[in-house]
Amino acid sequence: MNTGNLELLGGFDNNVFLSRDKSIVIKFLDAKKHREEDLLKEIEVIRWMRIHSVNTPAPIPSQNGKVIELVTSFKKDFYTIAFSYVKGKILLNYEVHKVAGLYTPNVE
Repeated sequence: MNTGNLELLGGFDNNVFLSRDKSIVIKFLDAKKHREEDLLKEIEVIRWMRIHSVNTPAPIPSQNGKVIELVTSFKKDFYTIAFSYVKGKILLNYEVHKVAGLYTPNVE
């Protein structure tokens, strides 16, 4: 994807982008700061929330069928994750805790 087709949304590290057609959100995560297994746990939570009717984006698998891809470059390695774009509002802290309280991760 040409980076000219992306609009910066922000994120903690200015690492979240929206496609110009507003259909896909892409996160780039520094591979030195994030572990793939932790990212997979986050994806599991997102999937659980979707099953329980929480309006949250769906992970979009890559052409390789993976929800997380490692992109290597000569400067830095990144994990990339793509999500469908959904309209909605940012949850307030108590709403996040309410949703999170319903969820018990199925991981060790």
